[in-house]
Amino acid sequence: MHFGTAAAEFDVVVIGAGLGGLSAAAACARAGRSVFVVDAQDGPGGYAHAFRRGPYRFDPAVHVTSLAHEGEVLYEYLRALGALDAVEFLDLDEFYGVELPGFRMRVPHGVDAFIEAHAERWPAQRAGIRAVVRLCQEVFEESQQLSTRTSWRDLDEAVRTSPLMFEHRLSTVDDVMDRFVTDGKARSALSALWPYMGVPPSRLTFTGFCSMLMSMVRRGPSYCRGGFQSLADALAGVVRAAGGLFRYGTRVTRIVIEGGRAAGVVLADGTLVRAGTVISNADATTTMHQLVGAQHLPANYVRRLGRLTPSWSAFVLFAATTLDLAELAPAHETFVFDHWDHDVSEAAIGQGQRGGMWLSVPSLVDPGMAPPGEHTVVFSTLARADCPRWGDRKVEFELGMLERLERLLPGITGTLTFLDSATPRTLCRYTGNQAGAIYGWENTPRQSQPKRLRCVTPLPGLLLAGHWTEPGAGSFRVILSGMQAAAVAIGAANQDDFVARLLVGAGSRP
Repeated sequence: MHFGTAAAEFDVVVIGAGLGGLSAAAACARAGRSVFVVDAQDGPGGYAHAFRRGPYRFDPAVHVTSLAHEGEVLYEYLRALGALDAVEFLDLDEFYGVELPGFRMRVPHGVDAFIEAHAERWPAQRAGIRAVVRLCQEVFEESQQLSTRTSWRDLDEAVRTSPLMFEHRLSTVDDVMDRFVTDGKARSALSALWPYMGVPPSRLTFTGFCSMLMSMVRRGPSYCRGGFQSLADALAGVVRAAGGLFRYGTRVTRIVIEGGRAAGVVLADGTLVRAGTVISNADATTTMHQLVGAQHLPANYVRRLGRLTPSWSAFVLFAATTLDLAELAPAHETFVFDHWDHDVSEAAIGQGQRGGMWLSVPSLVDPGMAPPGEHTVVFSTLARADCPRWGDRKVEFELGMLERLERLLPGITGTLTFLDSATPRTLCRYTGNQAGAIYGWENTPRQSQPKRLRCVTPLPGLLLAGHWTEPGAGSFRVILSGMQAAAVAIGAANQDDFVARLLVGAGSRP
């Protein structure tokens, strides 16, 4: 798709077709805005962009999502977009599995079942386990009522109505967990979900942990039939159905600034695309320093951006096997640790070793991911991007991951039918994220909502979406970030107004 010599003009240009960008583009298009989406890759999805190798289909990074049951936010958002028929969510029988030295556990979903499963292992900690999980529930419920755009004028009221959120806004998981659960191993098991957020409990934001835990534990996480590419395709389909346009395989080289506001983008081939609103789903530092230029931003915003720290990257092993994994029956997602002390696991990451691992077996819930009689396996570990000579270390790291995988699934190494891997450099090259970050900024208290970058930037006309902005990391949260950016772009007065505009559909264009 080419525009010729004249500059094209749209209401909204979206940079990056990850889930956050697609969510923003879909909502804007559905509300009647003309939308143009540009992405450097060959199709939509970002970290949700699946790939095929022969008969095998793999999700590179997204393995579950949350709040996807009828009546929950993601499900109802897709319904409002008219995209619900294009994606099928599959319920998972369990929440997750945990493997620690000498210890294995299958964790059920359901708040009471989650509490009881841990209390059965540590009976003396029952009261503390129940108290901390109930606190997580209360914090999560408060967070659902708190606008991410709370102004200073509304702060007193927000503190009054959400006292636990504000009390714990700078707390880590360990800060809170230590008050209730005295057994160190019980704490380690309760917080085993932390690789989903990339930061161990000693540094992980407690409010963010509450959101991650409670959004999935109540009714369980969900998987998309065909992989999460189907979710990306569903959102992209909304944009196309409303007349929106995509250009893949093309980079944005500059965000155009005119009269002190964002006015469009320039593509790598020199094409000028004008727009009233630019939404960037790209790396926030790249957006501000390379595409905008620090000279167009307030000095305090530039300083704040420079203080933020990106998350760890990952090393990902992709495998297929003829081993009967249904007989071994691992959980859809299992968190794997070589140490009970999660800080030791993170120290290993910092030393260029594996730590904070998770195993996904998508073909157990969706057999179509592999041929009959075979299974696909994705085994990931958090990893540092600046490890010297990743190219030389790839084979060595791959062998180490295979050895650990064999201990999890005995017999798998002798039954492999496919093997490949991605290093942090692969992720950096593919997404453009600085340091191959898989969660945007680190999910520490001082880099999480409400201290993460807001979707509204100091530059009028420029909005952010994705895991670099509020509410944070995770497939549902980046979709929510796109919803928030779209609400600003279309001028929605509140949540009800936003949903109403989507339900009206493409005929609502002013």
